[in-house]
Amino acid sequence: MKITICETAGLCAGAMRAYMSVVDSLKTNKNVAVYKEILHNENLISDLKNKGAIFHDNLSEFKKDDFVILRAHGEEKSIYEYLEKNGNRYFDSICHNVKNVRDISIKKEKEGFNIIVVGKCKNGKYHDEVLGLVSFLTNPIVVSSIDEAQRIHFEQGKSILQYVKQHILQSCLKKL
Repeated sequence: MKITICETAGLCAGAMRAYMSVVDSLKTNKNVAVYKEILHNENLISDLKNKGAIFHDNLSEFKKDDFVILRAHGEEKSIYEYLEKNGNRYFDSICHNVKNVRDISIKKEKEGFNIIVVGKCKNGKYHDEVLGLVSFLTNPIVVSSIDEAQRIHFEQGKSILQYVKQHILQSCLKKL
């Protein structure tokens, strides 16, 4: 019996869009440079490097004429500001679901809602997707566990918007 696994098995639409944004940009732009890893898939990152994409971990590594591709996770607000200030052309490959959550969170915070962001925290550092989201908010409440969520205290009468960031925590928080 022969078993064949699709080369993009396991990629969500946002990750596929990010990957294809680099592939397509390499066809039409010189100096395609990607900020950090565009998605969590070593095989696809290697493939993009073989196709000619350059990856940088620090903003200072980008040249003026680089066409910069931003990650599917979304970026911190300061990244967008830096690229615009320096005149870099860029494509934001942020997942449409991540962008939608960011836009709703910004809108709801302006309407007076408390924003709760739940996300993975490893070795004291939140996932890049969480960091990107909270950088656009004024006063988010960030938690990574049920215990932390249960310790949150709110002003009486203030509305709450809960945003669950990581799928693994979603079912746990429904118990609250």
